[in-house]
Amino acid sequence: MEDLLFFLTGNIKKSGLTVNEFCSQVGISRQKFYRFVKEPFRFTNENIKKIKEVLRMNEADASFFDSRLGGGTPAASHTDPSDYNRLIFDLLSRSPSVELSINKDNIEYLNTSGSAARLSAESFARVIAGAGLHGISVNTVFSREHEYAFTIYNCTLEAENCTSHEYVPSSSILTITHMIRRLEDILSSSRDVRIRVRHYLSARRAELMSNHDIGNSEAMCFNLRLLTDVLPLLSYVEDYRIDTAGLTHRFWTEHSSLCLIEHRWNDESEVNGSHTEYFALVFSHNGECSACRLGSADVSGIFRFLSIDTWDKARMPSEERAPANPNQAYYEMDKNYKSVLLHPDLCFDDIPKDMWLALYEAVRSREDREIFENMFRKLMDPYDQYAFLDFDALVHLAVTILDQRTQEGSRMGKIIICHPEGLRNFAKTGIITDLISEDVDYSGKKLVQAPIRFPASMVANLLRLVRESVIRRMSSPSGNPVLADAANYYILKPQSPYPEISYVINKEYGVFPIYNKGRHKNTLTNVYQNPAVGNLMYDYVVNRIIGRGGTELDSVILSDEHSVAFLDDLIAKAEKVHS
Repeated sequence: MEDLLFFLTGNIKKSGLTVNEFCSQVGISRQKFYRFVKEPFRFTNENIKKIKEVLRMNEADASFFDSRLGGGTPAASHTDPSDYNRLIFDLLSRSPSVELSINKDNIEYLNTSGSAARLSAESFARVIAGAGLHGISVNTVFSREHEYAFTIYNCTLEAENCTSHEYVPSSSILTITHMIRRLEDILSSSRDVRIRVRHYLSARRAELMSNHDIGNSEAMCFNLRLLTDVLPLLSYVEDYRIDTAGLTHRFWTEHSSLCLIEHRWNDESEVNGSHTEYFALVFSHNGECSACRLGSADVSGIFRFLSIDTWDKARMPSEERAPANPNQAYYEMDKNYKSVLLHPDLCFDDIPKDMWLALYEAVRSREDREIFENMFRKLMDPYDQYAFLDFDALVHLAVTILDQRTQEGSRMGKIIICHPEGLRNFAKTGIITDLISEDVDYSGKKLVQAPIRFPASMVANLLRLVRESVIRRMSSPSGNPVLADAANYYILKPQSPYPEISYVINKEYGVFPIYNKGRHKNTLTNVYQNPAVGNLMYDYVVNRIIGRGGTELDSVILSDEHSVAFLDDLIAKAEKVHS
């Protein structure tokens, strides 16, 4: 957009301002200004209004400026559904904590007596939890083992609207997500809470999702926006899967959005402590929700008919078995597909085998060894099949599988993109995000006891591995980032959004959204398995993020030289702590 740049810089000069002064008054950085000029859809309505005010544009200039933006709105120049860059950018930079607070609308609730009430999503979550509306009894709630099966039908945008640029996250999905989050909060002291979700799409939407042709703009827009919609759900459920199998005899679901909930719990304080009850949520086209309690055993047959597809009549989603060892399954993925990891700091399978074993030797005789043993068992999740192994054997088995993943990832040219804030936190605490079990106050005021904390000397050595990768890339004659080094480490610029979500993007396969902040899901059930989306997002990261290089103004990654300087500073600080 050279004409837009010429127009704006000319008007800035006429106004007697420098570019820096102009950017300061508009409220954007100089780097963002040049990036936005190249991609005008990034200008927000507030930016546009402020630019016109600062430059005191007359009607003719304002009209010309609007025309360069595509009719005066940032979205209008970007209505071509074949351009997915904005969709992917929003996907990679979004913050789920913001969107989760959007929909707290009241729900019209009909209880078993036939009386109706208006509840918030939070209040209804208390009803589903069995806690009622007037407080929670520790004996009747926290002592239970709870299992929830959420069966969702549609609850996404209509397929025919999926190419519209103006996009609002599905309010029905957000309502369900808010309920699930509150369920976890309410039942956080329970011994065991399992929340499983199966999501069915109508025939039209399932057809679009299963279309792996990148050239099909409608299908690709639908897939990217469906992934955006379901991301909040992925963070709060133990098992999530989208089932695109045909829903025989389910024609009534074609244009319906509803959610069926089965709640099972066991209470050891009762003679017959096994209970089951059912709820139904029905959503309108604008996300308004009506809910009712269906009762218990007398409706179980109806519920099972509604919630089980024709290919799997014998089992509920909650009864499906996870892979015998997810780390082994990830190993198979790593050796077959090129991948990109977007992560705050390091991933546990980036840790070399010798460092894992060194950590093990350092903690095996400590009084708090049990913390580390539990963590290693979780690395082998589901770990009940390894319960017979002692700590020594368990650690060596876990480390061997993780080392397999590391080696295969390196062989396939795995790309790892970290954030400077995440690396600073790692250097300060020795905690990698993968292995935290609760929020960490990185200020040091309330540093929780983390399951695994690497000593400062190991932190420095791990940061050296990242530095060595950058140095090798700098000296490599190859211009292809995938071929430059066996393990490619890149660091985002500090102003880039801190990744609240980690993504593993597998070319030719799909996307694994992995949530941090104590919600790391080491399973394969949360994969968004779509080869076209995997290709699209992988190519975006390689070509749009990495391919532009770290020296350009609109790049989102540090240059190799700045990365080395940044890592040198972190290593020096880690060594100072050790000394």
